[in-house]
Amino acid sequence: MPKNIGFRVTGMYLGGSPGSQSEIRLDIEKDNPTVYDVMVEVSKKINGGDYGQKIKSFGFSPTFPTEFDSLNSITAEYGEDPFGGKYREGIYRLEESKSSNPVNVLQYYIFDEEFRQKNNNNRTRNFNQTPDVEIKDNYTIVWRQLSILTGPNGNNRIASELVNFSKSIAALSAAGMV
Repeated sequence: MPKNIGFRVTGMYLGGSPGSQSEIRLDIEKDNPTVYDVMVEVSKKINGGDYGQKIKSFGFSPTFPTEFDSLNSITAEYGEDPFGGKYREGIYRLEESKSSNPVNVLQYYIFDEEFRQKNNNNRTRNFNQTPDVEIKDNYTIVWRQLSILTGPNGNNRIASELVNFSKSIAALSAAGMV
């Protein structure tokens, strides 16, 4: 029996909230699908024209990951004012960047039908392996990009802003305004 799975990528408005007009839902025939399996089916559905000109194409890299590959990028091409003026037509891409400070990484979350997070391990390194929780009927997978500082990354301008902020707070406190 197929599982109906939702799919979203935050930060690029790909797929909407459950029940919204832009929600992406699809039937998966596998008994115990991986996140990769769901992404392949999303790609087939979008690239097959199921979303018309609103979402023209969808892809991710690596397309054929090994057990050691993490997701490097997610790309979508939007057309025809896809979301009521929020985004312009064009190509949007989220990428991992592990050689800078901060590093940018992609993480997935698995939510149940009431949108409660079910997975404890975001396992971005193994998105083509079985996740730590089963992806059940009416669950939703959400990808997001986040930045993680690997050490201090401030410069003189930022340090100056912090000093000015501290002085402003002190002045507001002295005036009894905070």
